[in-house]
Amino acid sequence: VAEAEQAFQRVISRHSENLMAAYARLELAEIAIQENRFSEASEWITAIIESRTDESAARGQYLLGEIAWAQEHIEDALTDYLKVKYIYPSSTIWVDRALLKAGACHEKLGEPRKARKLYDDLLTRHKEDEIGREARSRKAALKGK
Repeated sequence: VAEAEQAFQRVISRHSENLMAAYARLELAEIAIQENRFSEASEWITAIIESRTDESAARGQYLLGEIAWAQEHIEDALTDYLKVKYIYPSSTIWVDRALLKAGACHEKLGEPRKARKLYDDLLTRHKEDEIGREARSRKAALKGK
């Protein structure tokens, strides 16, 4: 992991403002999240979100939701996941991943109707792929709630 971090740092120092640097920052953020270094991860992500509006920024916003989720700040996680949909609507893969996690947030917050609605919306676009299977499974788990 240390070697990977050093390699990503080198990419950033050589290409500080381009897409390669953004992806290197995202990888560093992912490593930091896995190691519960949430403040550091947030700094990497903020650098991307403040300078980009593309897929890398959408992924960064999603990762902010992951940080809040990991810290059990469920309402903050929900807000961060929903921001992906509204700020980066063209980044459909990150929007849909974020909506799955937003549904999980609603579940944790005791809001099964809101979760079910998100899962239903996802199922209209994802019949048989991974996102559709996950949405279908999560919706089935809500039966009776």
